[in-house]
Amino acid sequence: MISGILSKIRLILKPQNEPYLYLINHLGFKPRNIEPYLQALKHKSSSSLVDHDSTQNNERLEFLGDAILNAIITDILIHNFEDKQEGFLTNTRSKIVKRENLNLLAKELGIDNMLKVSKNTNNQSNKNIYGNALEALIGAIYLDQGYQMCKKYVTYRLLTLMDIEKIASVDDNFKSILTEWCQKNKANLNYKSLGATKTSNNNHLFITQVIINNTLIATAEGSNKKISEQNAAKIAIEILYKSPSIVEFNESKDHV
Repeated sequence: MISGILSKIRLILKPQNEPYLYLINHLGFKPRNIEPYLQALKHKSSSSLVDHDSTQNNERLEFLGDAILNAIITDILIHNFEDKQEGFLTNTRSKIVKRENLNLLAKELGIDNMLKVSKNTNNQSNKNIYGNALEALIGAIYLDQGYQMCKKYVTYRLLTLMDIEKIASVDDNFKSILTEWCQKNKANLNYKSLGATKTSNNNHLFITQVIINNTLIATAEGSNKKISEQNAAKIAIEILYKSPSIVEFNESKDHV
C-alpha cells in the first residue's frame, strides 16, 4: 500500500505531469489518493463519452463539497460572531458561499487553469463551472484528508482572499432593500414571473419583472426564479435612486 502511494507521488512529480504538480502546489499538501482530486477537476462535458457517468466527472464531489463548505463556514462564523443571531449568521454564510463569489475565488486560486472542460463548452454561458469545481475540490479533500484538512484549506486558502467583516456588513439582499423602499414610500410592489427560456446550451433563464404601483420598473434574468428576482430588484433600486419620480404616487400615498 505504501509503495503504491509513493509511486503515485513519483508519477505526480515527474516534469511531464505539470498539472498534477500545480495541483499539489495549490493544495499545499500531498494527497494520499490523487484520484478524487483528478475527478474534482473534470467537468461533466469532459466525460460526455462515458454515458454521462457521474463517477467520471465532478458532480458528486460538488454535492459533497457544497455541504462540507457550508458546515465549515457555519463553524467559523459561530466562533467569530458569538454575539450574533441566526438571521445574521445565515445571511453572512449565504454571501460567502454564493455562486458568484465562489466563481471569482476559483479563478483567483487558478482552478480555472486546472479544470478539464470540453473545448465545445461555452464558459461564458456556464459561469458556475469554476465555483462548482472549487466545491468539488473541497469534497475531494474531505474524502482524502478529512474535515480538519478541509477547514484548513478553506481558512488559509479561501478566507484569506476575502474580508468576512466587510462581507457581513454589506446588505446585498436587494429584494429586502426594495421592500423597505416601497414600505417607506407606501408603494405597492409586485414581482411578475415571465417564465423561463432556454439558452443555446439548454440552460434555463428565468425572467422577472418588478412592478411598482402598476409601473414596470425593471426586468431581469437569472438561472433560477430567486436569482432573477434579486437581479430585477437590484436594477429597480438603481433606477429608483436615480429617478424616483418614475413611480406614480397618488397625492396621499395611502395605498399599501
